Amino acid sequence: MALVGQEPRLFAGTIKENICFGLRDILKNYRSYI
Repeated sequence: MALVGQEPRLFAGTIKENICFGLRDILKNYRSYI
């Protein structure tokens, strides 16, 4: 069993940066992933 908070966690930055959080090289080469 786990507790999941109801508050969304977003970071200061663009929507793209929030979606890509944790992916190291996608911010540099994101067009190759699309």
